[in-house]
Amino acid sequence: MSVLRFRTVVWYLLLVAALGMPAMSSASADDQLEIEFQKTAQNILKKLRAADIQTTGVLKFAVRIGDGKFPPSVGTLNMRLAQKLELALVLANPARETQQNTQVGIVRSASDVANTIDGATHLTEAGRKLLFSKSYPLAWKLRDQTETVPDSLIVGVAQVRADLSHMDIEIMLVKKSDFSIEPLASVTVPTDLDDLIDSGESFTTRGLFDGGSVEQKTVTAEEVKVQEKKVTEIVKQQALKVRTETLNQDQPQTSKLHPLAAGSDAPITFQVFYDNKLEPLEFRDGAAFVKEPAEGQKVVFAVRRRGNDNKRYGVLVRVNGENTVRRERIPDAKAGLWVLEPDKQEIGIFGFQIDNKTLQEFKVLSDSESIDRTIDYGRDVGLISVVLFEEETQKLPVLTDDELDLAVQSQAKLPDETADSRGQLGMSLFGQLLAQDTNRGIIVDGEKKESAVNTVTFERRLTPIMATSIRYYNAK
Repeated sequence: MSVLRFRTVVWYLLLVAALGMPAMSSASADDQLEIEFQKTAQNILKKLRAADIQTTGVLKFAVRIGDGKFPPSVGTLNMRLAQKLELALVLANPARETQQNTQVGIVRSASDVANTIDGATHLTEAGRKLLFSKSYPLAWKLRDQTETVPDSLIVGVAQVRADLSHMDIEIMLVKKSDFSIEPLASVTVPTDLDDLIDSGESFTTRGLFDGGSVEQKTVTAEEVKVQEKKVTEIVKQQALKVRTETLNQDQPQTSKLHPLAAGSDAPITFQVFYDNKLEPLEFRDGAAFVKEPAEGQKVVFAVRRRGNDNKRYGVLVRVNGENTVRRERIPDAKAGLWVLEPDKQEIGIFGFQIDNKTLQEFKVLSDSESIDRTIDYGRDVGLISVVLFEEETQKLPVLTDDELDLAVQSQAKLPDETADSRGQLGMSLFGQLLAQDTNRGIIVDGEKKESAVNTVTFERRLTPIMATSIRYYNAK
């Protein structure tokens, strides 16, 4: 079918209004990273107070899988690790007004500022000095200030082990007083589903949920955790098989295991078109690749069913880390989805759907120009990610207070505006678990056009049925 026919389908595209897991969802069984970051945040704040450091921020982490060089990004994991530690530091701060003197101010999205400073890098003393040459916005108003040149910045290095089983994290502190860098903390955790998805790994879980009752039933928190632990271990093995199938192969290979391969048992296909021409995917070096579009080429994505299972699916598609629904940069659990209804065989995605009437055409760039940079604090570039969800049929248990804190680290993001107080900021973060978050990031803009869609509700399962990513490469 020609991609032009998708114009007749666009009126049937369905977007999610009631997004993400509702407040009664159970916390994930895979919360080891959030738990360790909670402990680490408390210890970090103690060290900062002892050193009379009153403000800090967290820069984008360097991440690699296995050995070798650190790429600019492995997916969204680089920024997500920084965001999770940032949120843990916010929550570890006392919230009461009477405790303001013991608060350590946290600047929000420190990498966004660092990325605007030419030559800034924590790898050299001269580069570290430049990191403190600009003001950074505070997450909440501290001593009547909404922005500051922080007393310190936190940087991290994470290595996902070659077998995908664990992630080793080293956290360091860069001090403004003498531009030194020193060890701050070490964390080792088993990888979970979020880590695998955020690092761009590919897997399917099709068949794991088949045979279950379609009637709603209530499950306990313990049942949810047992189920997720089992699924996580299966997914790790599947992702490892996909990765190793073409690992260390620099020429395109035939894949039998990748979710986007022709013979995959994944329930959908995902295709990339440039100027109405289908672009072939290349499977090599443990991942899927597609040639970067030339300047001015029209980019369209197609999501199609492989069979006629008549299930309702929610599809999350990101370009350079931004959701194609409303250009969100929020975690998967709260992100808007394209809904593939049982009577629809395909969805055409022509750009970023800003709202129910406005479409912004894609203009995507690879990360080829940034590879030679010493350090890249910028947002995720050069990646298309696809996550597929089935509809939830179980009634999930209510979160405990401790689980709410973990859910904030996993599912929330700091607001784009400085809060009046730490207490107000905390209420805003917990509020994100109850409602749709419509914050958007910024990338190179395309042309805005009219495009009408409908809005429906879709409650997704905690575990995606498929996840994968496609990397752009410069064909030159």
